Amino acid sequence: MNRRILPLGVLLAAALIFVPLRPALAQNENEADSSWRKPLSSSNQFPIYLLFLRLEPERAVSLTAGQALFNLDLGLSNILKTSTVLPSDPNADRLVLDYEWWRFLLQLDVGLGRGLQMSMSLPLYYRSGGFLDPTISRFHEAFGIPNSVRSMTPNNLFRYELWQDGRRLIGPLDPGTATGDLVVSLKKAWKLGGTEFGFRAAFKAPTGLWAKAAGSGSPDLGFGLLLSRYGGRLGLCLNVDYCFLGQPLDRGLKSRDYFSCLAALDLLLGRGVDLVVQADYFDRVVESFIPILNRRTGQIAVGLRGRLSRRCVIEFRLTEDLAATSPDFTLGLHLEFLSR
Repeated sequence: MNRRILPLGVLLAAALIFVPLRPALAQNENEADSSWRKPLSSSNQFPIYLLFLRLEPERAVSLTAGQALFNLDLGLSNILKTSTVLPSDPNADRLVLDYEWWRFLLQLDVGLGRGLQMSMSLPLYYRSGGFLDPTISRFHEAFGIPNSVRSMTPNNLFRYELWQDGRRLIGPLDPGTATGDLVVSLKKAWKLGGTEFGFRAAFKAPTGLWAKAAGSGSPDLGFGLLLSRYGGRLGLCLNVDYCFLGQPLDRGLKSRDYFSCLAALDLLLGRGVDLVVQADYFDRVVESFIPILNRRTGQIAVGLRGRLSRRCVIEFRLTEDLAATSPDFTLGLHLEFLSR
């Protein structure tokens, strides 16, 4: 998986870094027409990743002092994955995921001046058996995608269980709502000639309940580098992050610090509409002999961003897994409202 994504990231970084330095603000008058162009708000929604800190995709710019941006992101994901150490042993370590969920991510960005920006985000989840299983099965069949597990499983079940060392660490869960972990982040941005450069740090507070699989029960800390360049019809963006994870509330699951990266290509289709294609890569986040948890992973997302007005942007996207450790399918809708 990393062989597909990391070379693109290296090429983007090499093309963007050798230029002079000055502060960068998203709403500079000369760049106001491109300030709405950003990477898609697509992050890996694999249920085990949702327990820990993941830095959201960002462009390397900051709001001006006193500006505020309210973000509402709606994501609908569907998953059917079963993975076990020894399929013939019913007591072996295993993970069973078969459900559908909405993620409502509420985020507020505030400009502090001098290229600084603070952000706060909180995810809300609604989980159920869903309704997409038959549609995804037909989609897989139409395009020749392996469909053996879905073909042998009844549609629209709700299952979420993790077993390790003969003990059930997570589940069984009840359908319904859950509140995730609060994340507070700080970003500093500069201008490097025609290229934007940024550094960010994020802290995850353990507000989500472990019993509802809505958080790890421990704080996490992450750091990231941002590079972007938007001008004319093309835009490029690169995020490189590293997260230090606290140990989960149940010590039977051991977390591990991890690396992730994202590369996005933006094509302006017309006034106020652009097409974005992006790929991401995630390292493993837990120590486990369960095959699906012992793999690196990645996704590809394709979407459209449209500028409805100077203060309002809308985004539609579709995310497909490139490896097992991702949802089978995610649809997304994103709205942004700028204060002034």
